Amino acid sequence: MDNELKNLKLNINQLAAISQTHRQTIVSRLHHVPLAPGSHAKNKLYYLTDVIAELIKTTPSVPAEQNPKLMTPRERKDWYDSEKSRVWLEKELRNLIPAHEVISVYAGMVKAVVQMLETLPDRLERDAALPALAVAQAQTIIDALRDELEQQTYQSCSALYEQGEEVDDGDDDDEEGN
Repeated sequence: MDNELKNLKLNINQLAAISQTHRQTIVSRLHHVPLAPGSHAKNKLYYLTDVIAELIKTTPSVPAEQNPKLMTPRERKDWYDSEKSRVWLEKELRNLIPAHEVISVYAGMVKAVVQMLETLPDRLERDAALPALAVAQAQTIIDALRDELEQQTYQSCSALYEQGEEVDDGDDDDEEGN
């Protein structure tokens, strides 16, 4: 069995499927691994032992220089300042969107969907000339859909609110004691 494993050749697709990793990630991590005999441009084969050895050597981890707990006070301050600048730049470039804007857009979307759902039974009856029984069935389905939408929205908002409490602790909103 040991010789079988040592002689086992795998291609990029097989490695990606086994590891549940994107093919490009596999390719980038294996660029130092020699190709096994029998490989060609369209089917690059790698020995399993070479792949494992390379992946053990190049396991990605957080570099010590990015871990604030391992930094000197000055390095930590500089790192946090650079992170604040990075966040500011991402906001300016619109790669990072403020939560209130996302909530506003989401609220507008949900309002439009709910409004359309509320008028759909009337439209079906008037424009499509559906019988009352079919409209009643559609109304039941729409009501269930609206209830589900309301439930999901409530759960999402309460989760955001809980996160917001943790984030906003010590914010200027609670200045009653000052």
